[in-house]
Amino acid sequence: MEHSKAPSGRLVDPIRDRFWDWQLQSRDLLTTSGKIGQSGRTTTKAFPEPCDAESELERKIYAKLREGFLHFGRDNPGPIALQTWLTNVYTGFQSIDLDVRTNRIEAGRHTGKGGQSCEIVLLDAETGAIEERLPLAEFDVSTVRFFEDDLIAQSNDRVMRIDLRSGASIILGGGGIFPFLPFDIRAGRMLLSRASSAGPVVQVIDLRSSAVLLELDARKQTHAADHHIRPIGALSPSGNLAALCRLPGEIEVHDLRSGRCKWLRGEFPCVTKIEFHPSENRIGFTEFYEGWRFRLWHLEGGGEDTRFESLEYLFTNGEPRRARECFDFAFSPDGRALALRDCGSIRVHDFESQAPIARYRQRHVAKPAGKGGFRMVWAPDGRLITRTDLGILTVYFPP
Repeated sequence: MEHSKAPSGRLVDPIRDRFWDWQLQSRDLLTTSGKIGQSGRTTTKAFPEPCDAESELERKIYAKLREGFLHFGRDNPGPIALQTWLTNVYTGFQSIDLDVRTNRIEAGRHTGKGGQSCEIVLLDAETGAIEERLPLAEFDVSTVRFFEDDLIAQSNDRVMRIDLRSGASIILGGGGIFPFLPFDIRAGRMLLSRASSAGPVVQVIDLRSSAVLLELDARKQTHAADHHIRPIGALSPSGNLAALCRLPGEIEVHDLRSGRCKWLRGEFPCVTKIEFHPSENRIGFTEFYEGWRFRLWHLEGGGEDTRFESLEYLFTNGEPRRARECFDFAFSPDGRALALRDCGSIRVHDFESQAPIARYRQRHVAKPAGKGGFRMVWAPDGRLITRTDLGILTVYFPP
């Protein structure tokens, strides 16, 4: 199922009741704009090569999204349910989440109105309308997640819980090893860094009872900004396992029920992301430096699962490339699929067979290379959300 070369599409400005249609015919780009319900005005532009027409299309779509147009799945063929523009300020592009119960998306952004001026916006996941804005007197908001009727947000050097009804916030942790350890929430439990009387610690806490389930001394990692020692952690879906990478070539896995710890050791540097497979018998991660590869490790026995090494990685035009850099990944909620960021595309594979399920082209929104570009979150209902460093938020239908 290939979605990287959609031949046509429509963007709609619901405020001004206008549409903008596009059609790509090899080297020709046809666009039509006008009032909804009317025929509109059509223009055609020819380019020397098809890739030039694609580049111009991406530029125009990005410009239209910034003007207030949106991409709706009901008006377009293909996998995208919703696409909208948030901000042109490079900040908080990992702070996205989708609440299935209320069908709302949250995203953090800088308002561009001074150094300490961020906000969290809540959007309707079907219409793209901004329903609520929560101002923050912070420079950045790096991570945000829904938890029950509240939001958990990480900003600068602290993690806070925000009441969506009142807007009041409670500080859960500060003065730890932020922003080098993004928090994680699973099953009502939270992994985070905070200050203690002896210095910074890494903790797992129960958000409902405030019980401390794990505490690790983190004083040696107070200066972790050299990009070689960058602690990254994750909780398993049940909340019973906590993984933490604090040293090159080593991931510690703590069992919160027994108090035991096992170590996964191999030839890899520190990592940029860790995620447990929903079965909780394997851990996936992306390397920091070295090959920037996606790696998969068995928890029992501690050996590496190398099945995904044989996947052929592609340039955005579909041509194969030697390097296998992967700057983000996500397991589907049921564990049956794996999404990999392959340059400017998302590739979805069957987890057991590695067979390709879908490939989505992140049009006009991602750098062709580099660890920036976009990040992914797989929602519990199977929708895949991406947020880019150019401010575009996209929601995909389940593959």
